[in-house]
Amino acid sequence: QHDALGELYDEIVDQIDEIVEVYQGKFGLLTNLSVPSAFVPEDIISHVKSEADWVCANKCSIAKENDAVKNLLDELEGMYLKTIYKLENLH
Repeated sequence: QHDALGELYDEIVDQIDEIVEVYQGKFGLLTNLSVPSAFVPEDIISHVKSEADWVCANKCSIAKENDAVKNLLDELEGMYLKTIYKLENLH
């Protein structure tokens, strides 16, 4: 679990940074954003699944029909799904 989550944590920051930069290159600067406080959920697998589901459900509205942004969101979703696989199957 530690290795799977460590890999996700290492990759996710760079991926989200790239998504934001590409998004802003297409649609302009994001303003008035807030970041919720970090917390450690008791059921990490459910939390990672919830994050993956949120990305999947919202990627089209976020990408606004821009393939470059959508492709990066697809990669982010893939990171979550790979982590879910590792958490559930590699003990």
